[in-house]
Amino acid sequence: MLPFVDEVIPVTTDKCGSCYSTNIEPTGYVKSRKVICHIKPKTIVKEYKQYEFRCLDCGNLTLASHKDIPDKGIYDKSIQSLVNYYKFKARLPHNLVVDAMNNIHDVPMTAPTSLEITRRASDKLEPLYKELEEEIKQADIVHGDETSHSVNGVNHWIWVFCNAMLSLFKFKEKRGGDIVEKTLGKDFKGKLVSDGWATYTSYTRDNNIVPQRCFDHLRREVKFECKNNQPDLYKWCCDIYSMTKKGKEYKQAKRRLDMYEKCKTELSRLVSFMNNHNNLKKLATKIENGGDKWFTCILYPELPMDNNEAERSLRPFLLLCGKLSAASGVMWV
Repeated sequence: MLPFVDEVIPVTTDKCGSCYSTNIEPTGYVKSRKVICHIKPKTIVKEYKQYEFRCLDCGNLTLASHKDIPDKGIYDKSIQSLVNYYKFKARLPHNLVVDAMNNIHDVPMTAPTSLEITRRASDKLEPLYKELEEEIKQADIVHGDETSHSVNGVNHWIWVFCNAMLSLFKFKEKRGGDIVEKTLGKDFKGKLVSDGWATYTSYTRDNNIVPQRCFDHLRREVKFECKNNQPDLYKWCCDIYSMTKKGKEYKQAKRRLDMYEKCKTELSRLVSFMNNHNNLKKLATKIENGGDKWFTCILYPELPMDNNEAERSLRPFLLLCGKLSAASGVMWV
C-alpha cells in the first residue's frame, strides 16, 4: 500500500503532442500517477553550550547535560544508528558504510570512525549480551550449531545456541574445545538438539543431558549416498523418519516407548544392511554412532526432530560468505 500523498502536482501542456498546435482544450480526463520520491536529507550541526552550576548547599559543581549529546564523538544517536544498521543489518564493510554516509546521507565520515561507532555500540550492548548468556542456560530446549567464517583471512567459527525465542552467537578460533560447556554450563537442565559433532556429544554425555540428533542430517546423507544406487535403503530411512514423526504424536507414554524401541530396531537393521555395501560402511558407522539419540524426540515430544532452528539462525552468515550450499552439509562423528 502506497503512503498518503504529500503533494499534488498538476501536469498540463500548451501544445498538441502530435502536431504541436497550440489550439487545444482540456477534455476533463485526468490520469493520476503516484510516485514515491526521496529528498536527500539535510545535515545540520548543533552546538550545545553546557552551563556549569554550583550547588549553594553542598558546594559541588554540576555540568548541565542534554539527552541528545552523545557520550563520545561528534555524531548524534540517529547517525550512530544508521552506521550500525548498515554494518550489522545490511552487512556492509566499513568502506561502503562510509560511502553511504557520505553520498546518501551527506554526513562526512571515515572508515576508522565507522569502526569506532560500531565498537561503542558493542560496548553499550555488552550487559544485554551477558543477560542473554544467562537466559540460554535456563532454556528447556537449546539448538546448537556452528559454521566457519573468515576473519582477515584466518578461519574462525560462528557458534549459535538458540531456540524459538532467542539466539546467542559466539565467535571462536576453533571448532572444538569446551565452548558448549562454557556456554551452557555443567548445571544445564535443558535438552540439546545438535548435529553429530563430537563437542556436543561429549558435553551431553559428560553432563547427563538429554540429546537429540538432527534427523534431517541423517536423511540428507542417506539420500546423497543411496538414492541413485540403493533407492530401497533411502526409502527405508524415510519410513523410519515417518515412524519417528508418528511416534511423537502419540499421547500415551507407553505407545511412545514402544515406537521408540521399534524405531531403534529398524535403524539397527538398516545399518546392518548398509554394512553389506563397502561404499556405505562409513555412513553406517556415522548412523550407528548416533545410537538412540535419533529418537529422543519420541520420548520427549516437545523436542523437534531436526536442528533447523539453529541452521536458520546461521543462514544470514552463510549468505554473507556465499556458502549457502554448506548449510546442508553433514559433519558427524
